[in-house]
Amino acid sequence: TRARKMLAECLQRQGIAAAYYTSVRYLDRNIGRVLAKLRQLNLEDDTLVVYLADHGYCLGQHGRFEKHCGYDPAMHVPLIIRYPGRVRQGVVSDMTEHIDVAPTILDLLGVDPLPVLHGRTLRPYLEAKKIAPRDHIFSQYLENEEVFLRTDRWKYTYCSGRRKRT
Repeated sequence: TRARKMLAECLQRQGIAAAYYTSVRYLDRNIGRVLAKLRQLNLEDDTLVVYLADHGYCLGQHGRFEKHCGYDPAMHVPLIIRYPGRVRQGVVSDMTEHIDVAPTILDLLGVDPLPVLHGRTLRPYLEAKKIAPRDHIFSQYLENEEVFLRTDRWKYTYCSGRRKRT
């Protein structure tokens, strides 16, 4: 019946959300274990810790439970940088890209930049200094042959049309 199908879908969505939050809790616990070990070894003040993911995740937004799309919840990616005494605590809401991570790490560690560098250092953010924010970011989902160009106001989505959008 229709009611049973709706209930089954609701339970499936709850299960997906529960699995997601279980994964987050597992990851949080293990990051805590790494930080505790650094503290135990007296390395916590001299270790740069960087955490990031390759994607965000939709948990019901736009009726979707997935990462394979260009909606903002799937494009927002966590990036956490911890380097006691060298970076400030805070939240940055400006747009950044994964290509900014390598230049940032090299800059924080005092290493010369790579010969070809496409990103830019985020160090000014980490030191509470002014930085001109990016005016756009680029993202892609290759399986569907889709690319996304995002500004603070607009998002342009291009799909080749050669693959069925799922």
